[in-house]
Amino acid sequence: MGTKSGRELKPVAGCLGCHELPKKSFMIGNITYNHKAFVTQKGVSCQNCHLNVIQGSGEATQDRCYTCHNQPEKLAKFSDTAFIHENHVTKHNVACFHCHKEMKHGFTEANHQTPHESLPLDCSKCHLEMHQVQAAFYAGKAGGRKEAMPSPMYLANVDCVGCHLHSQTGRTHSEKTYKATEAGCIKCHGEKYRGIVADSKQLIAETLQELEENLALAQTALAIKEKESGKAPLKEARKNLAQAAEKMTLIKEAHAVHNIYLAAGLLRESDQEIARAGKKLDASLQDLSERPLISGGFCATLCHSKVGVKVPPVTVRHQGKSMPHLEHTQLLSCTACHDFGRHKSVKFKGDAVCRTCHAP
Repeated sequence: MGTKSGRELKPVAGCLGCHELPKKSFMIGNITYNHKAFVTQKGVSCQNCHLNVIQGSGEATQDRCYTCHNQPEKLAKFSDTAFIHENHVTKHNVACFHCHKEMKHGFTEANHQTPHESLPLDCSKCHLEMHQVQAAFYAGKAGGRKEAMPSPMYLANVDCVGCHLHSQTGRTHSEKTYKATEAGCIKCHGEKYRGIVADSKQLIAETLQELEENLALAQTALAIKEKESGKAPLKEARKNLAQAAEKMTLIKEAHAVHNIYLAAGLLRESDQEIARAGKKLDASLQDLSERPLISGGFCATLCHSKVGVKVPPVTVRHQGKSMPHLEHTQLLSCTACHDFGRHKSVKFKGDAVCRTCHAP
């Protein structure tokens, strides 16, 4: 099979030497994939996505020799690999597993169903007990959410090394680390994805900055109010601001591009927490509800317009009738009518939302 795992997985004769390329399309995280499009058309190798398919390294340790041998002259031949294979395999047909430790080969499943079990990502290929915040964020199990909101790439079982391709020296130590670049996106998804990572980072930074400005204004108003009336009456406002600050800190530490859907949800919740506090404190805050990451419009403006996905359509069908969807998008934010979650998970809030503007 070649070397064990991770970046150095180099299967002898390639995976397709034994496996046939799957022909059927399949769906992961509301996205339809087809192996042919990636392997034959884009030249993506199997191990770019299927990184944890081998468990064990197949070592042959000398203690196994003692099962059959105790003669010093034979044991002395342990390091002569050619002699050992000729006399055991070629001449006596000894099975590999008598000398070599077991190696398992097969798929590993992304464990996204239960939010409290350990992650399948094998970050120990490079680090020990590192980047747990980022790994949990990528898996959608951060921010105190009841239901996990994993990144589509996590659901596709893309491990850290799928994007962290370029080696560099650590910032504070002499260790070797790997930096993520958009080369990982382009390698699998093509040139149309160029620039999306940079644009995402910029939009996240801008939204965080505006939220931090509102948070600072609300905290100042809280301090003034507490001097006037004491802390007890403002307990809820203080709690709102603390929760918003905690979520914003998580977004920065986890690096939001690991899971922009979870990041958008946390940014929206932070904005709502700050707005609630601002109302209780009579603070004059900037209305950020129309910002793409808060309104939910980031999907269409940040990604879909660049890769050629036409969202939203001019009309949609609802209860058997044609509804002018485009007209609504020009007047309302996406979240006015929809709840946003995972990729392509845009749930309609229900007819009660329609009745706020339209007569029955």
